[in-house]
Amino acid sequence: MQQQINTDKKYLPFLTVQQQQDLLAKYNSLTILPENQTRLIFSKIRNQDTPTSQFRHHADRIMRLLIETALNMQDTLVIQRESPCSYYDSVEIKQQDDFIAVTIMRAGNSFLHELLQIMPDIEVGQILLQRDEATQEKKPILYYTKLPKNIKNKKILLFDPMIATGGSVIKAIEELIKVGIQEKDITFVNLIACEFGLKKLFNKYPNIQVVTGSVDPMLIEETKYIAPGLGDFGDRYFGTN
Repeated sequence: MQQQINTDKKYLPFLTVQQQQDLLAKYNSLTILPENQTRLIFSKIRNQDTPTSQFRHHADRIMRLLIETALNMQDTLVIQRESPCSYYDSVEIKQQDDFIAVTIMRAGNSFLHELLQIMPDIEVGQILLQRDEATQEKKPILYYTKLPKNIKNKKILLFDPMIATGGSVIKAIEELIKVGIQEKDITFVNLIACEFGLKKLFNKYPNIQVVTGSVDPMLIEETKYIAPGLGDFGDRYFGTN
């Protein structure tokens, strides 16, 4: 049952199943989490009245799903292992030490809570980008890069919760390519995207893998925020709004 709320804001329906299928056909490097796994959780974090503690809790739940999905897309091998009752074929990532995580600060650091529980030994690099609010395009400005010394030829898990205009993730990928990372070895893990940013990203880097929780229908022209979206993810996750 849908509850109507009196507001000056527009009502925005989510993408239909057919629209999502069309997106996946258009961008074959895109993966969207199944809606039946995420709709209840997303409803919590989209709600502007959800307090920080609950927002963080539910965001972590989706980020865990995203990370596990991204890992299941990597190259694997089959090894026969022994269970308490029989032998079985175990599917495992070929070489876990081939992976390095890179977060786009500050919001991308939110993924580390779940990531380090899944891969406690993974090395982590950071790229600090901030939007230039003085420009209409909200272009990203690079302030800081700190990457592991052995990053060249590694497989990268790149994290940022929102892809609106696509500017920040494109800038981050440019920095990774400068140090020897191949485009095909980057998996971008993302909570919410919009097609505007995805189109811009895939036009420049068609071979990158993108795993997202949702593709929302609109980018607000004035603010460059995604709608319905969830507002400023970093402020809401870290309690600084």
